[in-house]
Order: sequence, then C-alpha cells, then structure tokens
Amino acid sequence: NELTGDIPSELGDLTRLQHLLLYDNELTGEVPEFSESSRLVSIYVNGNNLSGNLPPDLPQSLTSLVVSDNPMLTGSLPLDPMVHTSMSSLDIENTGICVPDTTEFEEWLGSLFRFGDSGITCGETTLEPLTPIVPTTPVQPPQQPVAPSGPETPLPPSQDTSSGGGGGCAISGEIGTGNNASRGILFNMLVVMSALIAASRRKKE
Repeated sequence: NELTGDIPSELGDLTRLQHLLLYDNELTGEVPEFSESSRLVSIYVNGNNLSGNLPPDLPQSLTSLVVSDNPMLTGSLPLDPMVHTSMSSLDIENTGICVPDTTEFEEWLGSLFRFGDSGITCGETTLEPLTPIVPTTPVQPPQQPVAPSGPETPLPPSQDTSSGGGGGCAISGEIGTGNNASRGILFNMLVVMSALIAASRRKKE
C-alpha cells in the first residue's frame, strides 16, 4: 500500500469499527482518538511515519495494539492493566514510547501473548551525544626545545720554542690538545733543525 497523509480523525467516530488495518504505508500525523469506537478490537498502524503521543483513552475492548516501526511516536504507553484486561498483543518496538516502571505493569506485560518492547522505561534520562569542539585556529605543533649552548672551551696559549744560544729557529702556533706522539714529533723536528743550523755555522767559520 502507498497511502499518504494523516489518518482521518473521523475514524474515531465510527461506532461499529472493529479492526483498523493501516500498516506499511506512508501515513503521517498522530493516531486519532477512538472515544466512540467501543467495539474496536485491533489497531495495526505499524510501518508508517506517525508521530506524537498515542491517544490517552484507548477502548477497553482492545486486544491488539501494533504501532511498531514508527520512530517518531513518543510519550507514555496509555494502557491500564486494570482496564485493558483483554489485551493479548502489544508491539511498540522501534518507537519512542516508554513503558511505566511499576511492578504491576511489568507483571501485566508478562501475561501478554505477544509483546514487542521499545526498550524505553518512563523516567529514564536520555543523554544527548557530545558535540566535538572544532578549534577556530590551527593548532601549531610544539617546538622542539633547543639545548643551551655551554661555555666555549678556551684554546691553549701559544707555545714558543727557541734553540737558545746565539741563534736558532723559533716555531710558534697553537698545538691544541695533541697527544704525546705529536709532541714527540715536534721535539724531534726542533732537534734536527738546531743541528742543521749549528752545522751551517761551522762551515761558515
């Protein structure tokens, strides 16, 4: 079926109405009241787009109430265990209809031949999902810390080496932090150069 629009409220004035079968359509609006339909036995309006609350005064003669798959139906289930004693089939699955949280009502539901629960108990608080906060300005990545620079290592003072006596050869410069082998090589060079200078002087004499 592809019925659309609201369920006519005039249906509630039909005194001889016994079965209302309007399931699996595209009906919208609220379920009308059936205050004059004292013979109404079954209401099947599942699989539509109905909204709002169920009518508060459902007929005492009602044995089947199937309103499942109408997610926009809300409010408390308007049935009284002491009044609707003939009820055998109730389906409110996939709706927003809540069930009263009383022992009497639970026992009454347990006595039904068929019961499709919405999973909602009246009085429960439904928490709204949190909305993520989106930053208005881009977040800059943290900068890597810069290691503090230590004090500079002072350079060793210049070393002057002379041959002594009347003449010789002087070598100046920064030796740095050389090892013992480097110092030995430098000492040998000085000795050789001193010997060459002394030999040159003897030839001139």
